[in-house]
Amino acid sequence: MNTMTRRITTAFTAAALCAAAAWAADSSSRVRFHNEAADTTRLNELISAAARIDSHSRRIEWLGHRFIGAPYVAGTLNCDGTEERITVNLDEFDCTTLVETVLAINAAAADRRLSWRDFLYALENMRYRSGTMAGYASRLHYITDWALDNSHRGNLREITSSMPKAVYTEKNLDFMSTHANAYPQLADSAQLAGIKATERNFRHIRIYYIKSADVDTPEVQNALQSGDIVALSTKIKGLDVTHMGIIVKEPGKPAGLLHASSKHGKVTVDPLSLADYLRRSRSVTGIRIFRP
Repeated sequence: MNTMTRRITTAFTAAALCAAAAWAADSSSRVRFHNEAADTTRLNELISAAARIDSHSRRIEWLGHRFIGAPYVAGTLNCDGTEERITVNLDEFDCTTLVETVLAINAAAADRRLSWRDFLYALENMRYRSGTMAGYASRLHYITDWALDNSHRGNLREITSSMPKAVYTEKNLDFMSTHANAYPQLADSAQLAGIKATERNFRHIRIYYIKSADVDTPEVQNALQSGDIVALSTKIKGLDVTHMGIIVKEPGKPAGLLHASSKHGKVTVDPLSLADYLRRSRSVTGIRIFRP
């Protein structure tokens, strides 16, 4: 390495470290831990262990299994009323917080950034528009919005349209604003206006999915990978997805679903295959697939 290259590299590294330090210093009032001492210790351990695994798919499946048995609890991101903070809870999950937690640990581990602070950065980067928490409306509530925003920043990609048997439908996403009374934060007119502004970007959008009846076909089963993120598309008006989880595959068995299950009250590998699970829900139309 010549002198000029060394100086540029050193300056770049120093700038990156300063940016990370500034983010960490600014984050204390923006973060809500369920149990800070236990969570930070466990995150350091999980990231270090996951960093020794050599692929996204294997890391994600491995990380998902680390949370099996944790209770299912809805609404953990909204427990402080209208105040939005970057919430970390490794003890309780709903379907989305499980997926986001696993993906954020995976991102830190993949980049060999081994501190819980790196996890916080990755979690904010995944959960909020453009990677910055700026109130309730900045959270990526709709999975279609979550996928597009994260895809543009290189965090993940949706592969549904290239999967076997993929079809599409057109929808308007406006469930939150048309059911605002179900979201206490939307009593704030500014937050409601922010959600409506987001929804205006998702009118007559094309959403690709694999029909529930096609998930157990050999073509789809062969294309699914352990560690894929799966989202369940829905026929509910104004809504794109009702549930999320992680694909698990064992030799000789159909693809299964690792998820935070409200029915079972915990994070579990569902006793039903993914295809059978889908058949049990009248509102689910099929699946969408995402990979880091």
